[in-house]
Amino acid sequence: MSKVFPDGARLGMLGVHLFFAKILGCAIREGNASIDVSQLSDGIRLYTSVPNFWIAIGSTPGAELDTVGRTDLAVATKKQMITLV
Repeated sequence: MSKVFPDGARLGMLGVHLFFAKILGCAIREGNASIDVSQLSDGIRLYTSVPNFWIAIGSTPGAELDTVGRTDLAVATKKQMITLV
């Protein structure tokens, strides 16, 4: 990662982590899901990693085309299923 973030891989990867935390938090809010986003927002505000939030970036074996996309997020509640796209 030092080639991607020559000024500091650790700080650069924290920025990537928080970028995806923001994307997830926005998706949760837009979908009106009853999920507490306080840890996500605290991490972004304080510029610190969000506990229990991981991302994985890698290639898809056997894929014919390079693609980038966001998967659906399904949230199960007691009475309903909410899908955020």
